[in-house]
Amino acid sequence: MYSKKFIVVTVCILFILSMVDFGFNEAGGVGNIAVHSILIIGLFYMLMGLVYFKKEERKDINEVTQLIKSGNLKTKYISSHKNEDLQYIFNEFAVTMKQFCKAAEDMSRLSSVVIETANDSVALSNGMLTANNTVAKGTVQQAEDTESCLRTISVLSNKFDNVYLAVEKTEDKICVLQKESTSGNISMQETIRKSKETQEIFLNVINTVEKLKQSANNVNVIVSTITKIANQTNLLSLNASIEAARVGQAGRGFAVVAEEIRELSEQSFQSGQQISEIVDSIQKENEATTNLIKTTGEKIEVQTEFVVRVSSAFETIDSSIKEVAEQQGLVKENLQELDDIKKTIAASVTQIADVAQESAATSQEATSMNMQLKQAGEILYNLAENLKATVNDISSYTNRYDVDKEVVTKTKVALVTANTEGNEFHRKLVENAIKTARRYDFAFLVKSPQQPTLEAQLKVLAELEREQLDYLILIAANKDGVTDMINRLYEKGVKTICIDSDAPGSRRLSYIGTDNYEAGRNMGRIIAKQLKGIGNVIVSAPNDTTETMKERIRGVRETLSSYTDIKMIALQTGYLDPEERAKDLERVTQKYSEYDLIAGLNAGLFTQTIEKLGRKVNLTGKKIIGFDNIPSNLAAIREGVLDAVLAQRQDIFGEVALNRIYANSHGERLQDIENMETYEINQINVSSIINH
Repeated sequence: MYSKKFIVVTVCILFILSMVDFGFNEAGGVGNIAVHSILIIGLFYMLMGLVYFKKEERKDINEVTQLIKSGNLKTKYISSHKNEDLQYIFNEFAVTMKQFCKAAEDMSRLSSVVIETANDSVALSNGMLTANNTVAKGTVQQAEDTESCLRTISVLSNKFDNVYLAVEKTEDKICVLQKESTSGNISMQETIRKSKETQEIFLNVINTVEKLKQSANNVNVIVSTITKIANQTNLLSLNASIEAARVGQAGRGFAVVAEEIRELSEQSFQSGQQISEIVDSIQKENEATTNLIKTTGEKIEVQTEFVVRVSSAFETIDSSIKEVAEQQGLVKENLQELDDIKKTIAASVTQIADVAQESAATSQEATSMNMQLKQAGEILYNLAENLKATVNDISSYTNRYDVDKEVVTKTKVALVTANTEGNEFHRKLVENAIKTARRYDFAFLVKSPQQPTLEAQLKVLAELEREQLDYLILIAANKDGVTDMINRLYEKGVKTICIDSDAPGSRRLSYIGTDNYEAGRNMGRIIAKQLKGIGNVIVSAPNDTTETMKERIRGVRETLSSYTDIKMIALQTGYLDPEERAKDLERVTQKYSEYDLIAGLNAGLFTQTIEKLGRKVNLTGKKIIGFDNIPSNLAAIREGVLDAVLAQRQDIFGEVALNRIYANSHGERLQDIENMETYEINQINVSSIINH
């Protein structure tokens, strides 16, 4: 029925199309859509060839050909000869071209997104390579430092063992000294007792000598009496001799008796003199002996006092030795504890060394993986460029045809901030959200209130009610204040995702942000680290009534309560304006002059507050901690205005929310709360944060 020429042409066309299809299948990806469309077009022309050879339908073919040549595919073709097959083929071709044009537009847009994403991926890979190289160098250095530390600890351990042995030897010497001291003290006590006994004996001798002296005195009295009697007798015998001489021969016998009595009295007088001399000599010897005994007694008394002092010194020495022995025992116990700690530290450092070595290897592996990721990103970029070029070529062909453009309904999303437009905290968040929304081809709005108040935000939300939104991303100014609005929007089909600040009592879809209680606890840990466990703290917050601030303050309080030497002495709240906040902080610092650190619990203008406070109050030696990773805080750390900040990951809150919106719009159920961790930025790591 068909000519040989037509059969040959048909076979050639089918062969060429199959080869093209095979080639594009090898390329894979979005190109298959274009190939299949080309196959459909080829098939159309083949069918047109079939029709061509039907002479009776040549006029309809001419009509269709003219329509195709003109590029007008908007008009639905109705065959004048009621050729339903040709009519069907043309209309299907028009529909196919319409779908193909839309696919080409989508592929062009997607290829641009892929190119942009690949570009970002390469940029991120470069950043990660730089960061990983820094980390790799750091981990290698850390491994070397750890090895050095391990060697130092080993030397320290040996020194420590030597100290422990010395302490044990000292303990033995102290025991010997304690025994000798006890023995010496006993000997001294015995010496004191003997000295007291000798002193008592000397006192007895003195008493005896005194009695002897008294007896000698008594003898002298008797001798004196005898002498007086002898003198009196001598005088009487002299008178008797005189009287006997007067009597003459009759008194001669009496005279003899009187002479005898005189001689006896003289002898008695001489004997008395001799006795007196002997007694005097005895008294002199007795006096000398008494003086000697007294002197000896005094010396013994002085000696006894010295012995008592020596004994007291021995007691003090003994007491000191006992105290030293007790302290030595404590030192030994502490050394034992230190020995256990030393072993733990040595084990920990060994483990750290192993981890450092492993980290060094892992970081090198991560660097290799990032290099591969970079190469993959570049390949993806190149492929996307090729895809875009291919799509442009296809578009240049499809643009010849005028088809009805299909109206595409985009997902409409609005982001409403809590602060005014351009706020430092929201700036990067908004930029990332706009970029992500463009990639998802969302119709995206960003709205900010005129003032950072609940009333101003509610006014913005009321205006958005008329925008026929699909989703709302909301940074709630107040959790209770926005609940009714979120619920009202939900009734109208608008789903809300809260970011940064939550409205848990509302019908919001999900919350993405920070666990503020944990953020407060992390702030407490940074405070403790900055103060090295000792000091007084002033905490500054815009208020203590919102749920966000309540949770952060609670976290700080609970963490600091575990440090016995750290006290939170004041909580300053109630001011957003930096000038007013600085004035109130000045008042608080004057009242609590013993403060060592000021910690701010919000990002908003806290750095400006501290700068204004520093002009009025001497902050030298005081620690200052801020909140959030924002440019002004990073600059303040570099300049020494802040010592550290606790950073959230707020820059990606909006980006993550849009990813979740895309997932939810495709039927995925979202988790209720998605919290992200906080981290510390300080004067050590701030340069790395800024550079990356």
